[in-house]
Amino acid sequence: GIGLDTGATDTVIGGTAAGSGNVISGNTAQAVFIFGPTTATTVVSGNFIGTDVTGTLALGNGSGVHIVDWPGNTIGGSTSAAGNLISRNAGRGVTIEGAGTGNAVIANAIFDNGALGIDLGADGVTQNDANDADSGPNNFQNFPVITTATVDTVSGTLHSTPNTTFTVHVYASNICDPSGFGEGRQLVTSLTLSTDGAGNASFTQGGLSLPPAWFATATPTDPSGNTSEFSGCVGVGAAGPVVTVVAS
Repeated sequence: GIGLDTGATDTVIGGTAAGSGNVISGNTAQAVFIFGPTTATTVVSGNFIGTDVTGTLALGNGSGVHIVDWPGNTIGGSTSAAGNLISRNAGRGVTIEGAGTGNAVIANAIFDNGALGIDLGADGVTQNDANDADSGPNNFQNFPVITTATVDTVSGTLHSTPNTTFTVHVYASNICDPSGFGEGRQLVTSLTLSTDGAGNASFTQGGLSLPPAWFATATPTDPSGNTSEFSGCVGVGAAGPVVTVVAS
């Protein structure tokens, strides 16, 4: 597919303008391979990675986006137009390993891949740790725990670095990964969440539109751009009461 090595300078693959996205599919290895170390940054946005240009025909790759030892990249972006469609790849959707931190993976449609949607460390699900004190790819950012999900409301908790503000993205998918953890077919909402001195925060957001019988998952991204793996899947149930965002 597309490979960037240590000599690459700041690079954009795709874009948000009409027609600027690429179809990066049908490769036996990675669709996009970003290999460091380097201080340059890469933005991967608006591409079809593993499908045709309609996003419906499965063409696949060995895996989707693979980042090794390269910090500060963005896969997707803050707008829906910036999101990549990363689907039908034989392996992982997005892999981040080695020393690379600050790699934001936001607002993408990541689904129907053969392994995890986002894998930090290329070693399967990385469990949360106290105060998110470990180091490694994206500092092995802790994932949220969704406690309840209905067609109009999602509630959950986050335990991570203390006194830190996170952007939490909530997604819905029609299936749950066999690991019990999610992928993110459809971005449902994003919210800002701040942990307390013990590293804890909770959230409840209503007024949403989640497809019934789908599954809700979420990822947080810290101020340095470290995005977690997808959280565990929680099935979407019946409608709940109308509520507003409460963060603590």
